[in-house]
Amino acid sequence: MSVPHTPGPWRDGSGSAIVSDHPDDDDEVLGPDSQKFYDGKVLIAESVAPKNRPLIKAAPKLLAACKRLVSAIMTEQGGADLLPVDKEWDPEHFRVIQEAKAAIAEADGKTP
Repeated sequence: MSVPHTPGPWRDGSGSAIVSDHPDDDDEVLGPDSQKFYDGKVLIAESVAPKNRPLIKAAPKLLAACKRLVSAIMTEQGGADLLPVDKEWDPEHFRVIQEAKAAIAEADGKTP
C-alpha cells in the first residue's frame, strides 16, 4: 500500500530530531544528503518541542489504527456511504465517524 508520507515507525533521532529508518529516495525537500546527516535515517521533523515528540512519533500508528477502526465499523454497518438514519445510527457516532474519515483524508493529503 502506498502512503503519501514516510512509513513508520518514527523515533527519536539525534538532538531534537524525529527520524524514520525507512529509506526515502523521493525526499524532494531535503535530498539524499539529509540522510547522511541523520546517520542514514530519514528526517521526519527537526527541533521538536519535548511535549510534542510523543504525538509526532505516534502519528503513523494512530493513522493506521484510525483507518482500521473506521473500516471495521463501516463493514459492520454494511457500507462506507451510510447516513445516520440508514441503520439507526446515533447522530454522535455518525459525527465521530465523519470526523475520523476527514482526519484520515487530511493525513493522506486528500483535502485542501
